[in-house]
Formats: sequence, structure tokens, C-alpha cells
Amino acid sequence: MKKISTILLLSLTAATIAAVFYASIAHGEVELRPSLSGKKLHAVLLGDSYSAGNGAGNYYGPDECYRSGNNWAHIYLNSLVDRGISLTFNNRACGGAVTSNILSDRQFKRELSFATFPLSTPRATIRHRLQRQCSTRFSDEMSGALNIHSIQIGSNHNIGMRQNVSYSCTRTIKAQASFVGPQTDLVMFSIGGNDIKFEDIVQTCFAIRPWRDRNRCEANINKAKTSLNDLAEKIKRVLTRLRANGLRKDAKIVIAGYPLLATASDYSLGGWPFSTAYYAAYEIRDLGRRGNAMLAQLVAEDNKSHPGQVIFINDIPLRFEGHEPDPSSKHRNPNRWLNEFMEPSGDVNEWYHPNTTGHREYAKAVDAKLRKTDFEKQFKQIGGTSSDIDIVFNIDTTGSMGLKISSIKAHISMIVDDVKKQTNSARFAITSYRDDPARTNYPNDYRSRVDQEFTSDAAALKKSLENISADGGGDAPETMYSGIKSALELPWRPGVKKIVLTVTDAPALSPEPGTNLTEKEINALAFAVDPAQLYVLADEYLEHDETIKPLVEKSGAFINADDDNVNIAVTNAIQTAAAKPNAWINGPYVVKVGGTIRIDGSGSYAANGAIVSYEWDFNQDGVYDLKTTQPTFNHTFTTEFDGVLTLRVTDSNGKTNTATTPLTVSDDGDSTPREFDNCPDVYNYSQIDSDGDGIGNECDDTPFPFEWKFTDGDSAGYDETGGYETLALISKQGDHVTVQRKYVRADGSSEIRGKPYTTTLAGAEADAAHIKTGEKEKVADASTSTDTPKANEKQTNKDANNSRARSSTNTAPNYLLYIFGGIAAVIVGTAAIWIVKIYRKRQS
Repeated sequence: MKKISTILLLSLTAATIAAVFYASIAHGEVELRPSLSGKKLHAVLLGDSYSAGNGAGNYYGPDECYRSGNNWAHIYLNSLVDRGISLTFNNRACGGAVTSNILSDRQFKRELSFATFPLSTPRATIRHRLQRQCSTRFSDEMSGALNIHSIQIGSNHNIGMRQNVSYSCTRTIKAQASFVGPQTDLVMFSIGGNDIKFEDIVQTCFAIRPWRDRNRCEANINKAKTSLNDLAEKIKRVLTRLRANGLRKDAKIVIAGYPLLATASDYSLGGWPFSTAYYAAYEIRDLGRRGNAMLAQLVAEDNKSHPGQVIFINDIPLRFEGHEPDPSSKHRNPNRWLNEFMEPSGDVNEWYHPNTTGHREYAKAVDAKLRKTDFEKQFKQIGGTSSDIDIVFNIDTTGSMGLKISSIKAHISMIVDDVKKQTNSARFAITSYRDDPARTNYPNDYRSRVDQEFTSDAAALKKSLENISADGGGDAPETMYSGIKSALELPWRPGVKKIVLTVTDAPALSPEPGTNLTEKEINALAFAVDPAQLYVLADEYLEHDETIKPLVEKSGAFINADDDNVNIAVTNAIQTAAAKPNAWINGPYVVKVGGTIRIDGSGSYAANGAIVSYEWDFNQDGVYDLKTTQPTFNHTFTTEFDGVLTLRVTDSNGKTNTATTPLTVSDDGDSTPREFDNCPDVYNYSQIDSDGDGIGNECDDTPFPFEWKFTDGDSAGYDETGGYETLALISKQGDHVTVQRKYVRADGSSEIRGKPYTTTLAGAEADAAHIKTGEKEKVADASTSTDTPKANEKQTNKDANNSRARSSTNTAPNYLLYIFGGIAAVIVGTAAIWIVKIYRKRQS
């Protein structure tokens, strides 16, 4: 009997474990995924705000772009890092982007900004700091043109006399596609919403009056529908450009669809007796379906000529069903995965975008789709020719360099071929230098120039070399630093090894006349370029020269190069650089003092051997503050800092390499330096300043330039509690203003009422003049929303059903799997008991 009881107990236990395990697998709680250790992935994110992460917080990078560390691409790629992948990730998505911004440069104009400096700050220093702020620290993708309007002396907030500066800035951000090339394994993006005027549709269909307008809503949606074919052609041009940039055939392109922008409801605008009702919720959902269908068709056609390369995430509308914004201004969807108006802040750029839950759902969709493909099977194994490299030949072309230049010309094809054999992808460029003609009085001299932009074409490189000749130079010291600076300012690829090979027979001018450059400035520039490794190939007597030795000892090396062996020296330098491990940080990072963030150096790897240590310098003092054996970890920052985070990796062969990324640790958590921050003590990523007084809305006691009270006397307009309504200005652009109704209680506290809308200044004044507290909106107005059902409406996917009732089932935990698992356990257990009874009966 004891034996039988034991058998029965084991049977029941096994059955229960099996049932629960089955239920857990089905419910997604237990997941067995293979390790990705020893493999590498270079990923690039392009596109608009739905890619960048507007509305998801935790922003970094250029503050026009709203790049979020919580976006769906980060979430998906972090899951790969957790499985051991070596990840190099570049986020170039930017809020507000249209298809042309992927293909071409984009400009941002800041009409008027303010900054304050101590009275003792020299004007030259002020201009330098303003130019740095205008250009941003992201020099690899953004440049800026500064215009200072005025500098006035005055007292600021009881902190003494200051220099108050008003200035404007035009920033130019490079075409997003320029960051895609042969090194790229995965490109991801969402694009097209802004091309069809997504913002105008949301404003005219869902905001409160007079922003909301029945006729304009209909016109905007109809225009968007008719423009879908044109949008398809634009996206095709994006795919063509990516391939023209050298994207490999085995690389993947992921295009994410869009959710529908309203829950399924009978929400409509207009209606009897003034106009025909326009069922805006149905129509905008129909637009969304058409847009996603267009993308699906485009991808299917593209895959006929490029089988399996482009993957469309087509189930976003289905996943988000019931979680879209409520189109009515009177309600919010409690189960929304998209921000509604005034969420998560008063920044209009964050409204109607996925919240953090929405981005997690996007990431799940991407993961589910890619798992059905051969994507993970194509990850490259680290080692062999898996590295990527950019090389600049910086050549001294003064008169004494003839033999060295001839040697390079004669062997350049062999050098290029040898590099390509050692790498996955390689690009080459040429810069040259002589001397300052103002110093030598020789007209053929020049400080520096770019002779060949980056190319993979050996023939183009050779042709550019043929145009170089030796001449001039005067005395021995030359403008080497200007030559290296020109090299460092070229458009390097992120995440690849970067090498500058300076070939010379003379020391550098230091400090350099006219530019005042020294080795410190050049090393700082090289450090900021991820960094670039600096090698000097010169005659042996220059090895310990004071203008050369400190230049190369931090990242590169000095290599002896006589006239007859310069080609061998070039090859040796490249092999030395290529043998180093790859170092990469998936930054940049922005964090508040006391905050903790995840630091990711997973893009680092050793082509030969393995990375054995990661050393981190958090304050740019040259001393490594932390040593880890793993590439990712959480770190808490306790002091303010604005500079670069440095990583040094060491492989099992003892070879080292370094990487850098911008790091900002601020007292308020945003990345705007204090002297430029219009709310220096409050987090305000967007720096919105509605009244233009230099104080941001987040910390301005009177953020709006004016505010109308809906009262016209001592008592009219006030309710029985002494409260009243106002119309407050949120922002002003040209002759249009965005306003928001607000209720002010007798104790001075207030609450937002309704949704903001845009109108003219005269329109806002008219609204304020006739609206009183307690007045009800006229339902007969042409722009009024109604819940009247649409006659003979044929709504796809049963749009007429109540979305909020349906959404509760979408978000509730799925306990059915556990119930069925329990039933299965009972059935198996009963069967076991029955078997035991039969066994006992036969024994007796």
C-alpha cells in the first residue's frame, strides 16, 4: 500500500507540475531562449516620434528629438543584450521627422533664447559657450549657427549683477540614413505619420473648440487618405537610399506600423440641423487601417526583389485594440497605451504618442515577428573579419615628402586589399597639410584640406592620391594639427574602429599660428570621436618629439617610416589598430544627481580572445573609477558632471581600447546646462517658455503672457463657491495662439478643463468675452461632437462596439490557462487513482 501511495503521489505531482508549466509557457511567463554570447549586432533606429519615444520620458540626445531610453527599440535590444549579444546601437530617430528627414539634413530654428552669465565672464567666453550650446555636444550628427542679438547688464533674481544674453540658433541635423552602411545588421523605423499631417488630424478631430472643427477634420482625413500612394513612393525611396548606402543583402529592415488613434466608438462631429454628422472616430480608424495596409503591400512588393529583407510589424492596431485614446473630450480611456491630451505633461510634443506600456507592447510585437524569421540565425560570430574600420591618411605634402608620397601611391591598392581581407567593411579618406601661407609667404602652402571623403572605392582613393604632390612648406615644423583636425571632423561611422595615420617627416607647429592648436586640443577632439586612434608614421628621430609623443601615447603609437619602407609602416599601423579589441558604449546618458541608470558597454568585443575587464571613468579625470567583468550594470551618480563617460576594455591578450559617450549628471535631471536652462532647478526637457520672458513654464509663476477671466463684474461669472473659469495661453506662434480653459477655485488652486485648442488672438479674446462659468456648449454647433449612431454604418472590425467595455478583457490577467491546467491535473490524478484501484482489484 505504501508503494502504491508513493506512485499515486508522484503521479499527481508530475501531473500538476506539467499542467502548471504548460500554462506558464502558454501565458508567456516561462521562456527558454538560446544564448547569443559570442555574436554581435549593429542596430540603427531611424524614423519619427513613434520610434524616438516622444511621451515615454528618460530623454537623451539633441533636445529637439525626444529620444527615449524607454522606447520600443531599446526594450527589444536590451532583451538581446541580456541574452549575451554584443550590441552596437545608434538611435537617430527624431520627433516630428518626415520621410525627407531620413534622406536629407533637417533644420531646427530657435527664434529667441536667453542665457545669463556672471559679470566677469569675457565676451569671447560667452560666445564660445553659446556656440557650444547651439552646436550641442553631439557633433557627429548636429551643427549649429549662432546669432547673438544683445548682451545687457542687469540683476537677476537677487543673485547680483549678470550679463543677460538674448540669442537665436539654427541647428542642422544630418540625414538619418547617413548612419546606415555596410556595418549595419538591423535598421528599424516608423515613418509616414507626419507626412500625412498626423498632428493636424488630431487637433481638428479631437481637441476642444475652436481647434476641433468638423469640416477641417473631414478635409484633413480625406487628404491623408488620398496621399497614401504618394507616401508609399516616399518610403520606397527610403529603402532605396538605405541600400545605396551599402546596406548588405543579409541585413534586416523592420518597419513598425501605427496604432489606430481612437477607440472604436460612434464619436462624431457636427450633425442636425447644421450639417451631416461626420463620424471622426470611425474615419480615423479607417485611415489607420488603410495606412497599415499600404505598408503591408509595399513590403510584400519589396520582398519580391529583396526576399525576406524588409519585415513589417503589421499587428500593432490589433495589439492596441481597446487601448487607444478616447476621442471624446469628456472621457479618458483608463486602459490607454497612448497618451491623451495633457499627458504626461503640458508639452504638446508628447501627446497622442505611446506611453511606456505602449512601447513595451511595440517591443513584444517586434520580438514576436522577428522570431518567426531567420534573423537571429544570421547574427555574426565575433572574430575573423567581423570588425569594421574607418581609416584616414593624413599626409604631409611639403617639398621633402616626395619619396614617401610616391611609396604610398605605388602601394595603395595592395594596402586597401589587405585591409578589406581583415574586416567586414572598411572606408578610407585622405586629408593633407603643409604650412600656413601667411607664415611662409608661399602661395601654394595651405593649413589643411580634405582630398578624399570616406569611400570604399579603391579606384577613387587612388585617383585622389594621384592629385597630391609635394611642394612648399618652408621650415621644418608644419601644420600637422590642422591636418589631424580636418581628419577628425570627417563623418566617421559610429561603432567602428577609427584610425588617423599621419605620414610626415617633420614635427608639428605647437601652438599652431592662426589656430592656436596644441596636442591637448587634438587629443580632446580625438577623444570625443569615440575616440579615434592617432598614429604618426615618421622618421625615427621624431619618435620622442614633444609635439608628437604626447599626441600618440594615449590612443595610438609612433611607427618608424623611412622613405623606402613607408608602405610597410602603414600596413603595420593598420594591423596594430585592427588587433585591438572593439570598445563601445550604448549612450549617451542623462541622469539626475542621485539617480541610477543602466550603463551598457555590450558593444565591446575582442576579435581574438575575450574581454576580461571593463574599466569606467565617470568624471573624465583620467582615473578609472570602477572595474567590472560584465558589460552592463546599474550605477548611481552622486555628483554633477557634464562631459564624457570613458570605457577602457582589456582582452585576454592584454590589448586595450577605449570608448566614450556624452554623459550629463545634472541637479534637475535634464541635459540643458545651467546657464542656458530657463528652469535650472526643475526638470524641463522641452524648455518651453510660453511668454518669452526667459523663465520656463515649469518654474514660471506667470507662465502665460495673458489670461482672460470669464467674469464681467463683481459677481457675474463666479459660481456659488467663488470659483471662476479662465482662458490661459499655452503658446504663441505667429498670429495663432494655443489656449486652455482652466477653473480657478476661491482658494487660488486650479484645475484644467477640457483640451487645449489653437485659434487666433482675436478668436481667443472673443471666446473669453462670451463664455461664462456654468455656460453649456451649444450642441448645435457644426463642430460639436455627438454620440448619435451613424445610419447604415458598416464599420470594419465591429467599430460600433464599446471599446472601454472590451478593453477590460484585454488587460485582465488570463487565468483560464491556469484553470485548464488545474483541470488537466485533476483528470490525470483521477486517472492515476483509477489505475491504482484496478491494480488493487486484480491483486486481491
